[in-house]
Amino acid sequence: MKEAIRIGSVDIAVARDSYWAAAPATHLRDRASNAIPLERFAPYVGRQDPTTQVASRVLCFVVKSQGKTVLLDAGVGAWGLWRFGDGHLLDALAGLDVRPEEIDVVIPSHLHLDHIGWNTRPGPDGKPVVTFPNARYMFHKADWDRFTDPVIVDRQDPASRLARIADTCLLPISDAQQMDLVATDASVTSELKILHTPGHTPGSVSVLVESGGESVLFIGDVAHLCVQLTEYDWSPLGDVDRELSPKSRRRVVEEAVGRNALVAGPHLEEGPVYGRMVMLNGRRVWQGVDVPAQREIVAA
Repeated sequence: MKEAIRIGSVDIAVARDSYWAAAPATHLRDRASNAIPLERFAPYVGRQDPTTQVASRVLCFVVKSQGKTVLLDAGVGAWGLWRFGDGHLLDALAGLDVRPEEIDVVIPSHLHLDHIGWNTRPGPDGKPVVTFPNARYMFHKADWDRFTDPVIVDRQDPASRLARIADTCLLPISDAQQMDLVATDASVTSELKILHTPGHTPGSVSVLVESGGESVLFIGDVAHLCVQLTEYDWSPLGDVDRELSPKSRRRVVEEAVGRNALVAGPHLEEGPVYGRMVMLNGRRVWQGVDVPAQREIVAA
């Protein structure tokens, strides 16, 4: 089924790439990196054991705005580097009748593997081939600097996973001269804006789509689990800046509340893709909503 909605004059479709899972109590820590008492999870998980893994997904989104076809996040790829197996983004795009050549812009929310894996694909000789040959890839400069930094990549270690990711999914885009770096909030069209929401990584971004009085926020890994949009201080250990992460979560929630925007992320728990921030038992929480398809996504 094509999971496609319309926001004003913007068409948006979900492209499901892969699988992800995490147990809330082991994935999240407080701002001081301490374990969160299990009873603190009770208002959010009910009778479910918070030490049990919650099934989730790796989602990408195809946004068609003002003649541009934009891909938000590029999944895990086909490089054998994702612990849950390779991704299926190209099949998902085919199911949406979108060819790789039709993608004009690729915006990864950040430069972790599961958001850049399909930037490239293995060619006949096994070397990287740019997957979206006509696209401009928009990376935040802070992330580019970090994930191509020789100290981080550590080429002295022949087993360096970060070096392989950089060599397969990042540097070929620069070599092909298809890369644009952004350093602040930036507009792609008048309906689509990139917001710098750092913390998970230095250059993490969210994307705001706003058209015809309607809005949707794609939050990347600002939150992996819905509870983080209520408990701002709860972060995964992988967040590089545990002081900035809560500020970015607060920002996206305030943006969403102010616009009555839908909120979606690539990893939020399996179930409805979109939700709204609502008041429930004195807390503002993400609540999934079933958004009826206005029509199937159409060619730009």
